[in-house]
Amino acid sequence: MAQELDNAVLCLFDPACNPDIRTQAEAFCKQIQADANFFGIAAERLRATSHANVRFWCLQALFQAVSSKDEYLSVPQDKRNEVKGTLLTWWHSVLAERSEASYILNKYAQVIVALCRAEYPHEWPGFFSDLLSLLALGERSVDLFLRIMATLDEELLSHELQGDDALRADASRVKDAMRVGPISDVVSALFGAVVHFQTSNSSLSAQSLSVLKRYVEWIDIGLVVNDHFVPLLFKLLSESVELRGPAAGCLGEILSKKMTPVGKYDLLVRIGVLEAISRIVPAEEDVDFALSMVKLVAGIARELHGIFSQLRATATSSADDAGTAERVYNLLVEHCIPILFTYAAFAYDEVSEVAFESISEYVTLIKRVGVSPTAERHLRETLLIVRNKMKFDSDYNFDRESEEEAEFLQFRKLLTVIVKNISRVVPDLTKAFVAESLNSALLALPSTPFADLEVALSLFYHLGEGVGPVSTKPEHQVFADLVVAILDKNVAAHSHRAVVLLVHEIIVRYGKFLASQPAYISPALAGLLDKRGLRHMSPAVRSRCAYLFLRLVRTLRSHMHAFVDTVLQSLSDMLSFDSLRSTENLAFADQLHVFEGIGVIIVSERVPADRRLAILTSILNPLTEGMAGVLNADVREGDNMGTQSVVDFLLQLVNVIGYVSKGLPEPCNDPGIRALLLRSLDAVAAVVTRLYGNEHVRNQTLFFLHRMVACLEADALPCLQSPLCVLCPVLDLEELDRIYVLVNQIITKTEANAVPILHAVLPCLYTRTFQFLPSRAAMYKSAQTANVPISEDRREVLELHQNFFGHIQTLAGSAAAKVFGSSDMINAIPEIIGRLADGIRDVPDAGIQRTGVQASCNIMKKAIDTLPADTSAHVGKLVLDTIVPSLFEILAGGKIDPDDAQSVQLLGEVGRFHKEALAKFGESYAQYLGEMMQTRLGAANDVAVAFLSHVRADDATTLRNFLRSLCKQSR
Repeated sequence: MAQELDNAVLCLFDPACNPDIRTQAEAFCKQIQADANFFGIAAERLRATSHANVRFWCLQALFQAVSSKDEYLSVPQDKRNEVKGTLLTWWHSVLAERSEASYILNKYAQVIVALCRAEYPHEWPGFFSDLLSLLALGERSVDLFLRIMATLDEELLSHELQGDDALRADASRVKDAMRVGPISDVVSALFGAVVHFQTSNSSLSAQSLSVLKRYVEWIDIGLVVNDHFVPLLFKLLSESVELRGPAAGCLGEILSKKMTPVGKYDLLVRIGVLEAISRIVPAEEDVDFALSMVKLVAGIARELHGIFSQLRATATSSADDAGTAERVYNLLVEHCIPILFTYAAFAYDEVSEVAFESISEYVTLIKRVGVSPTAERHLRETLLIVRNKMKFDSDYNFDRESEEEAEFLQFRKLLTVIVKNISRVVPDLTKAFVAESLNSALLALPSTPFADLEVALSLFYHLGEGVGPVSTKPEHQVFADLVVAILDKNVAAHSHRAVVLLVHEIIVRYGKFLASQPAYISPALAGLLDKRGLRHMSPAVRSRCAYLFLRLVRTLRSHMHAFVDTVLQSLSDMLSFDSLRSTENLAFADQLHVFEGIGVIIVSERVPADRRLAILTSILNPLTEGMAGVLNADVREGDNMGTQSVVDFLLQLVNVIGYVSKGLPEPCNDPGIRALLLRSLDAVAAVVTRLYGNEHVRNQTLFFLHRMVACLEADALPCLQSPLCVLCPVLDLEELDRIYVLVNQIITKTEANAVPILHAVLPCLYTRTFQFLPSRAAMYKSAQTANVPISEDRREVLELHQNFFGHIQTLAGSAAAKVFGSSDMINAIPEIIGRLADGIRDVPDAGIQRTGVQASCNIMKKAIDTLPADTSAHVGKLVLDTIVPSLFEILAGGKIDPDDAQSVQLLGEVGRFHKEALAKFGESYAQYLGEMMQTRLGAANDVAVAFLSHVRADDATTLRNFLRSLCKQSR
């Protein structure tokens, strides 16, 4: 049996073992674990086997058995005692005498902890005394004891406030029993190990401190705050290279123990921790110790923040609390914060970051309590350290940012947030500091080191976030002066691209101040347009400057008329038809920003109308003509896809015209410009009509069509009919969503003028829509009952439901609703109403259901009145027979959650529908509602009467609340 078990276990651990033999070995091992004598077998093999893997398997099997607590406790006492005796004997005679693999020692610790959870204190009251008695066997025994105590905390004691009920109960039971007696012996043993091994085996001493740290949170504070332990920790902090980090962690845990605010303050003062650690300054190369120390100091600061906040809250009612709060604040400001500054200035950013996070909390505290002279001095010192820490190192790689560079950029973000927060507390001090930094850097040019110039510019840039639009305020003059100084010094010509980019970012951010200094608009623009910007040697600079050019001309729109010729001459080669075929200077996305900026500039009211038209004609006509030429020359007749290169170029032309139009007013009333846009729209419509099979054409031309509707409104409609009719039959789900947005824009912008195009487009659009929407939404019923995430396909259909319902709501509530009177639309109305009813009833989304109810209400209120009399009566009956039953069905069967905000809004719309229907159909509808209440909801007569009373009343909120109560009863 013994040899068979060894062989089976060894097979399990052997990757090369034959699969069939492995299967047999697994079965044999499971058979052993199920054997009534398993504990004896495992104990015997643990003692006797020479194979480490077999010993590990025995321990793992024992752990599994003991972890099943109820089953384990049903095992006869003598067999359980045999297991415990074997484990302790093995410790005494084997583990204490010879080295063993760590994975076996860790598994042994798990088994011992599982036994503790199962038997301590009732079945094994001497658990801890038995373990402590083995410490005298030497270092290996101490190491094993420490592993057991760490595992006990990790797998049991730390779960007192989390985990399942059984685990929490066991953790509480063991802790309570430990508090009564053995915890003092355990702490004493750990303290003894720290002292005994601090020179002979510092790793064991460090391990003892780490274990003790785990227990500090819940043991009596007197066990660790006494005349022996605290002085030892201070001594280790200042003298022991190996143990000062663990000592700092242990001290930090002691200081974070929960206690009253006054008690915590007295503890900090009594042990003199700040005085002790202020004398300890880690060397720059000792990063690990510095991290331990800064975390300790930051923890103390956090405790002082908490104590102060609690005492300040009660200071008005307690003079003692007020006095203590003042002393706590002084301790923080006079003693703790200066230590944090030492670590904030540390050479390594990971140390500084911890300090700055705590300093950030201090800045927030100053904002609450007010700025004292000391606090103001601290804020200036913070700015000084921030400025130094934000500087790029000489080895920073701007061309290929690695993880280290990315981490530094994240650190800089934290620092800039602190600067912004300080500026909100002491704005004048911050502005003066930033101005001093930047002026010093500018005065020393060109010898100013790159890092000094960059950080000064960066501080100025971030200071401008949130500056209001008014540039004439005296307190803002410093901003205008600095912008002028940057332009005067031509800093944009700096050799480093980071500086160049910052200058342009600053000019745009503070662009509003140029309005009061119009003489500087020209150099600001020139810097963006020449080799310092759009023609810079760096692609990154060129790309960003294209966007910043657009931002600046938008900011200074009212002043741009004076620079139209300058800009056009500077960018003439970038605005030509041929320039679009090349991305050598600018990527196409960046070119679009330039074209949009041109559109902004030339439509200024102060640019003469004939000049505007001439410029736009020179830009748009070549694009429109080029589009027609490419379409006729490079697209074969009957080809609705086109080649990739041809399609890409055509879409570039389409997008350029669209982006130029973004600068135009909405609507554009200039007749000449409208004519230009109509020619462009004709050309794009031809592209769509010819290449409708290409999804890129379908998707990317929609933006252009939106722009033309915004600019031309009703004049655009004749050009849109043909492409929309061609597109509708081939649209996919996502494209349908976007088409509905366009159609709704047409309806809202042009109202009754949209009727002719809607006559032609809507029937084919609805036909395509109904191909995707399930007639009874059966798929949603399954989604309601199955607690599973909605698939992407189903989500897309839900979005189509939302957009379709929203479209019907928009259409039926507009002057374009008369389109329902056409023969095709009259035939579609029953299908539309049916889809609305299905969606209201079955779609598992209260927002979509609400839109469906709103759409139904608009059909009933407005669209019906546009129909012939006989058709109107028929549609009215359809609404009553189809929509109203759905409204009652969602009230029944617990389908609506009456506590969900969206559902409450849905119920409000249901109530509004009934009120509108009552106004529309009169008392016959009231009688119909009474019947529905009884047949659909099974409501008693008094409930139905109450419902009708609420429908007749003016109070919509009361009706909604009544419907909520019905839903609650249904659930």
